[in-house]
Amino acid sequence: MGKKKKSHIKTQKRWIAISASIVFVLACVVFGYIFLNIRYSNRAIPGIKLSSVSISGMRATDIEKLLNDYQYQIETDGFIFRHQNKSVVLYPTIVSTLDADLSYNLITIDSEATVNKVMEHGHQGSFWQKTNDFIQAYTQGINVSPHYSLDQDEIIKILTNNFSEFDTPANNPVIQVSSDNKIIVSQENSGQILDYELAVEELTTIINDLEARLIILKKVEDTPTITLAETQTSQIKTKDIISRLPWILEYEDYRWLIDNQIATDWFEFSRDKSGEIIIDLNDRAVIKYLKAIPGTDLDIAPKEGKFVLEDERVTEFQVATNGSVININDTLNQMRIDLINNPGAISEIKVDTIEPTSSTEDINQLGIKELVGEGSSNFRGSPRNRVHNIQVGANTLNGLLIKPGEEFSLVSALGDIDATTGYLPELVIKGNRTIPEYGGGLCQIGTTFFRAVLDSGLSVTARQNHSYRVSYYEPPVGMDATIYNPQPDFKFINDYDKHLLLQTRIEGTQLIFKLYGTKDGREASTTEPRVYNYVKPGPTKYIDTEDLAPGETECTEKAHTGADAEFTYTVIFPDGRVEEEIFKSHYKAWPEICLVGQEPEDETQEEETETNDGETDIDDGDE
Repeated sequence: MGKKKKSHIKTQKRWIAISASIVFVLACVVFGYIFLNIRYSNRAIPGIKLSSVSISGMRATDIEKLLNDYQYQIETDGFIFRHQNKSVVLYPTIVSTLDADLSYNLITIDSEATVNKVMEHGHQGSFWQKTNDFIQAYTQGINVSPHYSLDQDEIIKILTNNFSEFDTPANNPVIQVSSDNKIIVSQENSGQILDYELAVEELTTIINDLEARLIILKKVEDTPTITLAETQTSQIKTKDIISRLPWILEYEDYRWLIDNQIATDWFEFSRDKSGEIIIDLNDRAVIKYLKAIPGTDLDIAPKEGKFVLEDERVTEFQVATNGSVININDTLNQMRIDLINNPGAISEIKVDTIEPTSSTEDINQLGIKELVGEGSSNFRGSPRNRVHNIQVGANTLNGLLIKPGEEFSLVSALGDIDATTGYLPELVIKGNRTIPEYGGGLCQIGTTFFRAVLDSGLSVTARQNHSYRVSYYEPPVGMDATIYNPQPDFKFINDYDKHLLLQTRIEGTQLIFKLYGTKDGREASTTEPRVYNYVKPGPTKYIDTEDLAPGETECTEKAHTGADAEFTYTVIFPDGRVEEEIFKSHYKAWPEICLVGQEPEDETQEEETETNDGETDIDDGDE
């Protein structure tokens, strides 16, 4: 009996010890969890890195500063791309020599999204999820990559434009039609081109590492996809096709004669799905002709019905009319059927009808009877081309109707922005060259429209501020909207029950937008913008250019102080519902920018290549 009692006591003690141990461990976990949560509240947990940089214990604001400092560094120094004796600096922001409206971002570090990603670890989820994050970070480490946007297509265009003299692309055999309807076929050629996509891949790696290393552009072999020897059979069919010239292209009562002079470069060899060599149309050459087809304009933009409110009655001053556009794909396919695959000499141009979005029926039943909201901005001091473009943009939009429930896109409403629609170009800096682009002044349109939409209590679905502060839009700071085709766009939804009518006008240097419709009792208001985080601009940035004489200097852009701004937009509806949105804007500090004519570089300069360990070697030739 005594032995059993002693055994029972031992078992009891053992369980007490085990229970105490469990309680102790759990207490350690709980108290450790509480301690770590307090210690690392609003801080990165231990063992976490941003790229290769340890950020353990750093506050969210310090991590954001680290990222903003990196953005400032690359804005100041750019990324250097080099091939042989030529170097080009690519800056994250494209700037215009005269107009801030043409400035847009190629590379933007999203500090807020990156910080949020860092702070997800150990700060979100259940108790066990947070505990697991702490353990994983401590034992294995957690690496977070920066969030950023990068316009790869535009960067490749800029690099190609700046380094094109080094490219010798391969050529397939080229077909030319002689004046006597004979074909001349050239020999194929191999070539070498710079690997721009590889350079952009390296750029993304560098940004992920929060660095700014030299990027060497490497050459790759470019080989033809078709040889002259492979075309012998197809040349026989080519002769038959060309013997049927001249062709006739037709649309309704129009006829266009395609003789050997027009069609001299309309043919090429290609491979079909089975890999066989065939004679085909050269899409680029045919499209070039179709887009400039003589005698008539088959590409006509539709005209929206435009209206004006006079004496409480809506009257039409532009009738809505259909537009048309050549359906390029259908036309090319039809030409292949009629002229290449079959022994014909006549083919039809395919044209699509484009209907306007607005209707002119019962215009006085649309509910347009009073002013709903308005916005204005001043473009005093704008250069001539900018003023002209503002006038063209305002005239394009004046009188437009916006349907109930419609999401309005400003970029779509403006349509083509080029010489054909009356716009004038401005110069922008891309690499070492200044290149004309259209669109200067249209951010004045976007900003004015944004303010009219806010005053009307409408729901904004897309809005982006400018890269840096622009004097035309201040005061107030932070109530601007930049646009660029195709992005960024300014969009909003007409959530009124009735149509809205847009009226635009210019008084002196004041641009005014007014939206008319039927009020529904909603009240809209905005707070006075709060401006903070002022950052002084750095020293003058000198950009080498090929467009000035060597040593000549031309300062094109004044310095701008960086800052953040925010305001609260509130809409109170008649049913008591309240919608509130905070619009935040981040403006980069921007130095004075001066272009400097590039001195001729040493033709014998050797090409640098970068080794895996980050050191720089010398190589006499192309990679």
